[in-house]
Amino acid sequence: MTKKTKRRPAKGGTKAGANVLFATLSDDPATNAIADRVARCNKPPLKWLRQADGSWLECSLRSDCTYGNCHEVSANEVPAEIRNA
Repeated sequence: MTKKTKRRPAKGGTKAGANVLFATLSDDPATNAIADRVARCNKPPLKWLRQADGSWLECSLRSDCTYGNCHEVSANEVPAEIRNA
């Protein structure tokens, strides 16, 4: 027999602009937008670029099917198959 646990509501209620928890990941509008973009562009949602100095950039797929919004990440955040290629 398994023990059921009840989830307590957050204390203090919600505030305007507070993060919203979705029942499933597919309920999140941002996740749906990324999935639609990936399907339409036929490209992965993230692209990692190795810089000349050995650092890495992580870029996001934008609505025009190009990559942008790049930011520097540490090497251990880049998947091993990309990092070692």
